[in-house]
Amino acid sequence: MNGCAGHVNTALSWVALGRNLYRTTYKNDVWWLTATPKEKHPWVLYTERKHKGRTVRDKVQEIGSSTLDDARHAAELWFSLDKFCGTNGGDGRDH
Repeated sequence: MNGCAGHVNTALSWVALGRNLYRTTYKNDVWWLTATPKEKHPWVLYTERKHKGRTVRDKVQEIGSSTLDDARHAAELWFSLDKFCGTNGGDGRDH
């Protein structure tokens, strides 16, 4: 399939780590989905890395969905777009 169309990756499993904190793995990266009710967007999807001995957010995608299910769906759609367009800071290749 060419272009930026595709289906949502339903093979992801989300692990609940606490209230409004979830983890999944995509392309060997651990991604965190957390609620940010006081921010402009209610959810944020991100990876982490070490920087000068501290853990910092690396790749970040804000999600404007109001519910957990919608936020997960938006995250999975974003991942599936990367497969075709390289949209999430990756190289667009399946690894």
